[in-house]
Amino acid sequence: MRVSQGGVSVWYGTPDAPAPSGVVAAGGDSSVTIGIEPPDPGATITVLYRINHGPPYTVAAQPTDHDYPGKQYFKAQLDGFTSGDKVEYVAIYRSQGLQIPSNQEA
Repeated sequence: MRVSQGGVSVWYGTPDAPAPSGVVAAGGDSSVTIGIEPPDPGATITVLYRINHGPPYTVAAQPTDHDYPGKQYFKAQLDGFTSGDKVEYVAIYRSQGLQIPSNQEA
C-alpha cells in the first residue's frame, strides 16, 4: 500500500517496508514497517487495527534506525490475536496538521 498527499508518501507491505498479509502462522512476525518520504522528524505514525471486525486498537509506531537517504522508517508490533483471527490494519501518518490517509480513507 502506498498513499501520497501534500508531497508526502506513506507506504507499507513492500520489500523495504514489510507487513503481514494473508495468513500469518502462529508465532509469526506480526510487525508492520512503515516508510515515509521525505523524512520528517516531527512525524508520528500510528497503526489502527481490529481483530475479527471488533473494536479498534491503536499502537504507536517507533522510528527505526534503518533510515535511508530521503526516506524514514517506523515499526509497530500488532498484538492480541491468535491463530485463525482476521486482522485488518492501516498505518496513519500525522505531522503539521496533515494526516495520511484521512479519517474517511482510514
